Amino acid sequence: MGLSIRRTFAQKLTDVPVGAGLPPADEIKDELLEYVDVLLGRVDPPIDAGLMTRHEVALAYYARACELEMRIHEQERIGNIVRGSDHYRLRTGALRTFIEMSGKVVAAGSRQLTHEQLLYQMQKDAGA
Repeated sequence: MGLSIRRTFAQKLTDVPVGAGLPPADEIKDELLEYVDVLLGRVDPPIDAGLMTRHEVALAYYARACELEMRIHEQERIGNIVRGSDHYRLRTGALRTFIEMSGKVVAAGSRQLTHEQLLYQMQKDAGA
């Protein structure tokens, strides 16, 4: 079994497609639910990065969720989003939960990679 080394320099940071900007709250909710379906294995991930797939996808979704939170906070700061509005309730509810969930999946992906590295090293040492 040969290892394939994938070159990752001179490429964009991620190939995982995510939304952009700050859409209406209902669209954000739908976007997050699409991401949840991928993270829970109901839908195939949008990329295949081998062992890195779970980590890469979850990390992109986590970053997007943090971006949404940041944009909502900024709109709150300038007075365009007020306490009790749809965006505010989304930020303090579903978005907060999604950030926690996707963060845990990122951590699980990282642990999976560490485990695979350990198995590879053990196989390499046994053959030496």
